[in-house]
Amino acid sequence: MGTVANLRQPLLVIFAIVCAILMFFGGADLVHMRSFKRAWDLGHIAAFAVWSLLLLRGWRRLATMGVVTQVVVVVLLTTGVGGAVEIAQGAVGRYPGWADVEHDILGSLLAIFFLFPSRLQLHLGWRRMVQVAILGWLLLALAPVARALVDEWDMTRAFPVLADFEAPFELERWSGNARLSIDHSIAASGRASLCIDLNTARYSGASLNYFPGDWRGWQWIAFSVYNPDPQPIRLVCKINDHQHDISGCRYADRFNRTFEMHSGWNRIRIPLEAVATAPQGRRMDLSRISEFNLFAVELPQSRQIFLDWLALES
Repeated sequence: MGTVANLRQPLLVIFAIVCAILMFFGGADLVHMRSFKRAWDLGHIAAFAVWSLLLLRGWRRLATMGVVTQVVVVVLLTTGVGGAVEIAQGAVGRYPGWADVEHDILGSLLAIFFLFPSRLQLHLGWRRMVQVAILGWLLLALAPVARALVDEWDMTRAFPVLADFEAPFELERWSGNARLSIDHSIAASGRASLCIDLNTARYSGASLNYFPGDWRGWQWIAFSVYNPDPQPIRLVCKINDHQHDISGCRYADRFNRTFEMHSGWNRIRIPLEAVATAPQGRRMDLSRISEFNLFAVELPQSRQIFLDWLALES
């Protein structure tokens, strides 16, 4: 037991150093699954739990203070250090997220109320109440990972359908400069479609960012668009692969095609051979498709469209 106790501190120090390195190097890439990206962000919880534990153990004066004082001091330090880490990450080209500071604080509270002996100063009832609250916060932090895992399972089962808007968390696959919502009044298939409220920005539309990206063996990418207005609307379909994402996102290095959507339902089918041969000077990698985008350009007024049944076909 003594040997284990002697090893515990060096192992914590090593883990703390590794966490510090991973704050600035490594991490989720554009091609990683959404669940991995969200789980990676939760690394802040583990990092600050270990750092706070080492702080409490190494700062003897703080270790002898009451648990309330420890909470105040550690949370203030965590907020300052966490904020500095986010600023530093932005300076080195990573994406700072102030929600990470909340995870930092959660990690520090886990260390104080679950790992450090001073927690025993609190009355058992109060201690259990605080611990339940912290565990509830932890479950909320884990919820996005759970949602991503469920949706990734739905994506795998539905393939070659890429989007039909019937799955509970499907909207989280999409982003864009438009208001996006699931609509249950209009559908090309099933019970729902994606309502896209286009605005008058230069580019306004929806982008599918998470989906099975290996399109080899299929001949077409097809989708349905409903235009509720009598006036037609021109929409651009953009498709690109991972190589495009990491090499400057040049216009000539992706598939771009404009379609005119008439009133009512429009079914669009695009040959994947046309997608593959669209980039100038190379062939698009159909095994690593990373984005499907549908958008309007400089609309004179806001418009609404509905997207449904995006699928690969042979």
